[in-house]
This record gives sequence, structure tokens and C-alpha cells, in this order.
Amino acid sequence: MRLADKQRLLGAMTTTVLADGRVAVAELELLRAVCAVLRTPLPVLDLNRPGVAPI
Repeated sequence: MRLADKQRLLGAMTTTVLADGRVAVAELELLRAVCAVLRTPLPVLDLNRPGVAPI
């Protein structure tokens, strides 16, 4: 998979994880696992921004 495709996929996944304003542990773990398989770093998630609450 090309780097641009990996970035697009991870961007979409990150947007999905943050979309409802809550971040579940399972969502973060799935994102981490996909990053490991793709051999790319985990994107920085700003969990301290207004409207995002870890659950």
C-alpha cells in the first residue's frame, strides 16, 4: 500500500473515532492495531479538545 493511501485510510479512521465526541478504548485499540499492521505511527489524537470525552 502506498504511503498516500495509508495516510488517507488512517485519516478516515481517525475522523470516525472522533466523530461522536467520545473515544472508546476499543476504537483506539483497533486504530493502534491497524497502524501496527501498516507499519505506520499512530496518529496524534487531541483527546483534550472540547467535545471529546474518553469512555
